Amino acid sequence: MNKLMILTGEPLTRSILANFFDGISDFCVEGSFEDVPGLLSAVQNSQVDVLFADAEYAMQGNFLPLINPYGAKRPLIVLLARDGQAAAKSYEMQNVIDYVIKPSTPERLFLSLQKIRMQLSLINSYEAVGAPHSPRRDYVFIKVNKKMVKLSLDEILYVESVKDYIKIVTEKKSFLVYNTLTNFTASLPEGRFARIHRSYTVSVDKIDAIEGNTVEIMTTRLPFSRKYIAENQLKVFK
Repeated sequence: MNKLMILTGEPLTRSILANFFDGISDFCVEGSFEDVPGLLSAVQNSQVDVLFADAEYAMQGNFLPLINPYGAKRPLIVLLARDGQAAAKSYEMQNVIDYVIKPSTPERLFLSLQKIRMQLSLINSYEAVGAPHSPRRDYVFIKVNKKMVKLSLDEILYVESVKDYIKIVTEKKSFLVYNTLTNFTASLPEGRFARIHRSYTVSVDKIDAIEGNTVEIMTTRLPFSRKYIAENQLKVFK
């Protein structure tokens, strides 16, 4: 049974969604909330597979790391908006797979349901295959141009914070992803990557030299903040 939660300030929208999913056998509405604090209190005690959320909440960006602190594939997020332009502003966020214009119709919700089922099926397949055979995860999925792209951890040189985005730099190309550096770093395997500055996380194996407060990776020199030296020196000099 897939667990679903609803976050919207509109009683009518909460009612429409709850009534629709009440007739869907493989989904269970675990909670319906009008504000972020109510949602956060509930998710502490329950894993959420799918979240329908007002786009204005998603654009604030502050509650997503709290419900998904380690960059996990769940919950899948469907945005609720009055118009497509409002939803498009936050559609590049991690885990967002669809947006629905309010007031939503059963026909449109059914299309969204098909997307959700397909994505959950892929996630379950990856988890089923990866769990027994891959104790060490060697990849991450990042959202690029509305598509989930598999990126090998060995390819990553460093990650840079760029306002509301992160830039993942590899030897061949860079990816601009809607995420925070703190959230993305937490999703990486401990020991292989180190936060060296408020704006940079680096692959420890890719460090070529350290001079003073500077880290050198290939031809790029990055600042090494004193704040992070004591915390990360064991990772870097192991």
